Amino acid sequence: MGRCGRGGFGTVWAAIAAMTVATPTLGSLGCSSQLHASTDDGGTGTGGAGATGGDDAAAPSDASNGGDGPPMNGTPGHWDTLPAVPRPRFYTGVGAAGGKIYVVGGTLGGTAFDTAAERFSVEVFDPPTGAWSALPNLPNAFIIPNVTGVGDQLFILGSLDTNLVYTYDATANAWVAKHSLPITGGRGGAAVGVSGTTIYLAGGVVRGLSANMLDTGVRQSTLLAYDTTSDTWQTLPELPLAVGYATGAVVNNQLWVMGGSTDFARTDQVLSFDLAKQQWAAQAPLPVGLSSATGAAIGQHIFLIGGIATAIGRINGDTLQIDLATSAWSTLAPLPTPRFAMGAAVVGGKIYVPTGEASTGDNVFGPSDAFEVFTP
Repeated sequence: MGRCGRGGFGTVWAAIAAMTVATPTLGSLGCSSQLHASTDDGGTGTGGAGATGGDDAAAPSDASNGGDGPPMNGTPGHWDTLPAVPRPRFYTGVGAAGGKIYVVGGTLGGTAFDTAAERFSVEVFDPPTGAWSALPNLPNAFIIPNVTGVGDQLFILGSLDTNLVYTYDATANAWVAKHSLPITGGRGGAAVGVSGTTIYLAGGVVRGLSANMLDTGVRQSTLLAYDTTSDTWQTLPELPLAVGYATGAVVNNQLWVMGGSTDFARTDQVLSFDLAKQQWAAQAPLPVGLSSATGAAIGQHIFLIGGIATAIGRINGDTLQIDLATSAWSTLAPLPTPRFAMGAAVVGGKIYVPTGEASTGDNVFGPSDAFEVFTP
């Protein structure tokens, strides 16, 4: 019988297709990445992380090209391995600001889920020098935080257990509090998008049982907008369906919310929110149900990387790309270390993917220090 990692809220055992495996819960299943369109200084990032759908089970990894996605075509791009993250962990938030990559918070598994020191830690990677350094500890613990950069500023906008918002003051080398999310309690694993100086948080999870009574969190349907200039929040029309651990991006003045999971199952749904008309619309679905992935938007292309895919919960090694000009999907060079519960950010037209949860054996998963970069 396979064992699936750790259960921060407990480990739920489920029989899947006549094979009994451990279904990871919110304490062990990983990060749905959020992504946004890149800016010239790499002001992109990912936040949140989360257990995939209530019925998820993770199977051994598959890093082969096109495991469940469309065939490889066009330029496949390539991956390179970078210096390992100093503190392996998952459920991190990842963002880029001022040309640097930030890894924020996160946790470990089992009994350490709510006690790990990693919940307070932040490391920054400088691409020109290839060096990691540590920032001052966060004032609060952040598990599954929503993280992004806007210009030279890094923002942390709530997490699983808190609605607190911080930005990093590089001159003072200190964390500065901003106005909290206009909600009670926490909000982790939201789909994050950035348009200009406004950050959007769509959906996400709070602690609790899903609708099918698994301890993977309760999915949310709220859409919040944060104006980084005025430090103010606005509540916008809700998503048509509560979803967590989805991938988000703003491209063509639309917020895209891709995949993730409902309170019942992983989903291939794609929703878009027209920022001008303030309306939601359904778009063509993903080529495969995918949750807890990460990714990035560069130009007219959105990239989805890793995650948990298919009905049996395969750890995904695919790099998928959609060309929004043609709505065509393709499969690119595979992620060298298949994983989930990680984040991504863009600097200089490259997608940086640190941390996550990866297979360490037969249906056993652990926090990863992997750090890889994709060049389209």
